Amino acid sequence: MSNTSENIRFIAVLWLFATLMLSCGPASDNANNHNPQATDSAQSVVADSGAIVLLTKEQFKEAVIQLGNFEKKPLSKSLDLNGLVSIPPQSKISVSFPYGGFVRSIKVLEGDYVKKGSLLAILENPEYVDLQEHYLTSKSALEYAKKEYERQKELYEADVAAGKSYQKATSEYHSLQASVNAMAQKLRIMGISSDALTPASIRSQVNIYAPASGYITKIDVNQGKYMQAQQELLELNDTKNVHIDLTVYEKDAWLLKVGQKVLFTLEGDKDAQTATIDLIGKEVRPDRTVVVHALPTNRNKYYMPGTYVQANVSLDNTLSDVLPNEAVVRTGGKQFIFLKKQVNRDSSIEFQMMPVRAGAESNGYSSELVRHNRYC
Repeated sequence: MSNTSENIRFIAVLWLFATLMLSCGPASDNANNHNPQATDSAQSVVADSGAIVLLTKEQFKEAVIQLGNFEKKPLSKSLDLNGLVSIPPQSKISVSFPYGGFVRSIKVLEGDYVKKGSLLAILENPEYVDLQEHYLTSKSALEYAKKEYERQKELYEADVAAGKSYQKATSEYHSLQASVNAMAQKLRIMGISSDALTPASIRSQVNIYAPASGYITKIDVNQGKYMQAQQELLELNDTKNVHIDLTVYEKDAWLLKVGQKVLFTLEGDKDAQTATIDLIGKEVRPDRTVVVHALPTNRNKYYMPGTYVQANVSLDNTLSDVLPNEAVVRTGGKQFIFLKKQVNRDSSIEFQMMPVRAGAESNGYSSELVRHNRYC
C-alpha cells in the first residue's frame, strides 16, 4: 500500500487481544444490525478476513485506541542465506593420460598441495618404446627421402629424368614427413621431446605432471594397476578461484546486486568472514531459488569445497511505507491490519480487517505491507 491521502488508520495490536467485545460481519452490515454480543475468540476474527469491526464511541474511548497514517522511514534490511563453498568447473581438473600404462609410482596423497609441473605419477608400457623406435626409424628414412626428392627434382628440371620418378620421390617424401610430424606430436603429449630423442634415450616410462597448482582431492588408481587410455588418474582442485554459492529465494533475488558485501561463517568455524557478490544467477531453479556467487575477501585462506556456509547480506537503507510493528496482527500464520472505514451517524466507527504480508522490520517498524489476496 502506498502513502496516499486516503483516510487510512491502524489499530494497535495490543488492543485487539485485550478487547474481545467486538462484532464482526460482512461489509453490507450497518450499525442498526450490530449484535453487541462478544465474538467467541480472536481466531473467529482472523478467520473472517475482510470483516467489518464495529466499535461504539464508548468502546473506542475505553480501549484507548491509537490511530495513525503510513509513514515514510528509512529501514535497514538484511537477508539470511545458506550455501556451500564451491569451485568453478574450470578449476576442477581431472588428470589423465592419452595412452594406457601400468602405474609404477604415485608421488602424492589425497590432500597434498602441489605446484604446477610437480611430478604426480609414473606410468610404464612397452608401447611407449615402440612409438619412440618408430619415430627414430621414420625420421632416418625421411632424411634419405628428402635427399632423393631433391635429386629427382634437379634431374626433372634438367629434363634428364622422367616425370614419373620425380612424382614418386615427391609422394614418398611428403608421406614420411607427415608421419614423422604426427609421431612427434604424440611424443610431445607423452612428455617426450622429439628433438632430444636419440636411440640411447629411449625409455619405457613416462612422467605425469600437475597441469596446475592446487590440492589433490581424489586418487583413482593404485601402484601396479593398469590404467586404460583416457582413464582418470586423479583429481586436482585449483582453489585460487574458490567462491561461495548462496541460495536466495526468487522473491528476494531482486534485493541483491553485484558488489554487495556478504558476512559468512563456515560450518564449525565461529569467526565471521567477508565476501563480495560477483555474479547473480539469471534463472530460477525448480525449487524457486536463484544461485548467487560471492568471492571471499581473504584469497590466501583455504576453503574446503562442499563446506556448509551461513551468510548474511546487509541491504541499503531505503525509504519505505511503514507502520509500527504493534499495528500488524500476527496470528495463525497470517498477518492483518485494521483500516478505518467510516464514522456512522450514531458515532460508532467501522474498521475493516485487511490481510497483508509484512516485509522487513527495523527499529519497531514493519515495511512492505502489501495486500495478500491469498487470504481474501
